Amino acid sequence: MLRNLAAAALVSLASSATWGAASPVTDAQWDNYFTVWANDASATPQAVEHFYASRVNYYGREMTSAEVYQDKVYLMRQWPIRTYRVRPGTVMTSCSENHDRCQVSLALDFLSANPARGVGAQGVASISFLLSGSEGQMKIERENGVTVLRSSCALSGADWRQQSNWRCSDYYFPRFPSS
Repeated sequence: MLRNLAAAALVSLASSATWGAASPVTDAQWDNYFTVWANDASATPQAVEHFYASRVNYYGREMTSAEVYQDKVYLMRQWPIRTYRVRPGTVMTSCSENHDRCQVSLALDFLSANPARGVGAQGVASISFLLSGSEGQMKIERENGVTVLRSSCALSGADWRQQSNWRCSDYYFPRFPSS
């Protein structure tokens, strides 16, 4: 039912990873959004400007879109290998009556690695967005998230793509940051 509410007004990610306002939101469309941030070539300042408002509450800090991009660059350097997948069936959307503001939450499976350092991490994060817009253009005004399940990994071989080269801890529940 919540997806039907969003269908008339929320964002849509096409294969070219662009926002729209008329198509229904699907897990696959959010997967496309996260694919932008998993690919260094597509994670550009222009992509940030396209998806994000000029001022963003980004994980509890007020930032410009340029500062959001710098944070994403830092993440790309820390974790040059990144895979993100929206957990199927977890996208929940609630929009205002006039559809100019939408709250979106989802669960995101992630795998990140830094082969040069021989480390990796995998787990699940709960991510939430506040989108607002006018004239059919929705932009992220707030993004927040917390890792809810995590496994730390050591890469024991040169090829990170070989699952046998990963030595991971059991999954654990990370401590939530205190307010």
